[in-house]
Amino acid sequence: TFMLAVSPPHIIWSIEARGYAPMIFFTLLSSYLYLRLLPHPTKRDAFLFVAASVCGAYVHLYSVFVTLVQILLFLYISNTVSAKQPDQQITKPSIRILLVSFLTIAILSLIIYIPLLGPILRDLAGRGRSDFNPFFPWTVIQTLTGSESKGMAVLLIVVSALGWFSLLKSNRLEGRYFIWLLIGPLLIMWIARPFDLYPRFFAYWLPYYLLFFILGLRSLWQFAPRGNVWLVSSRMLSGLILIVVLHNWSANWRNYIPNEGYREASIAIARDADDSVAFCAIGGARSVWQYYINRPILTPLSVADLQKLSSNHAELRCVYYEATWQSFEQTEIASYLSQHASWQRVKGFTLFRYRS
Repeated sequence: TFMLAVSPPHIIWSIEARGYAPMIFFTLLSSYLYLRLLPHPTKRDAFLFVAASVCGAYVHLYSVFVTLVQILLFLYISNTVSAKQPDQQITKPSIRILLVSFLTIAILSLIIYIPLLGPILRDLAGRGRSDFNPFFPWTVIQTLTGSESKGMAVLLIVVSALGWFSLLKSNRLEGRYFIWLLIGPLLIMWIARPFDLYPRFFAYWLPYYLLFFILGLRSLWQFAPRGNVWLVSSRMLSGLILIVVLHNWSANWRNYIPNEGYREASIAIARDADDSVAFCAIGGARSVWQYYINRPILTPLSVADLQKLSSNHAELRCVYYEATWQSFEQTEIASYLSQHASWQRVKGFTLFRYRS
């Protein structure tokens, strides 16, 4: 719990106005209830399990992968019951109540995404696929590690692998479930290569990564094949690793804060603007600017639309983020403004000042 609280990625995701922190929370809650329902099914836990899973899918679509992993593991272990090889961690009442729960989750998740299905499908078809990145899994792990140091990432991976093996010895079901929460979805999306694929989409796995790490430290702490010398050495090594990781986090966490430049660009575009000035956003991610500029944001759809808007104001200031997925009309507006307006670049954004 302490490691999760001070983990740089968890801190950053918790202060961003995005869905990653609730994604982590609902995955934790859903997983806890899922592992309770397998041996001890109750209607109360089933209701909470459905609610947590649907809320997870609502805050971030990748939470659906958590439910898919749960279904696949459920099918695997329930098959051992049907084959008269009873698994002590699942019962026949569990099978019935989980089947109903998964069906309910699927229906409710579909309902909440029905209004967005059209835009999502158009977005997927319009943006196409990204180039294959052979190092994407490493980027995901390094992001979850919370350090730009490759050595630190390797250290956490090695210790976490040790922790996972120790978990398999004592809690085989949980060990399988926690590791497949990452491996399954990561392999699918790595191969599928959607245009928008970012390491932060796998934020939900951070608590389990840290759990493996702590279990690895515990294994080192308890490792003593011969006498007191080995016991002292293993405990010193375990404590040293923990100190190194915490020191690295405390010394470098500010470097982990992303700065995409929206704030600086917003300050620059709004400087010395009176009531006669109107603001517009063109290019990609146009809706994002409403969180940075405390004025109404116009979104012209064509050059003619831009000219019409500008005729009603003394000056039109436009922020432009050039994106590969933007429409031809947005590119045409940017080209028109570059010829007929003054402009400047701030943190990768183009700021136009246009007078008709």
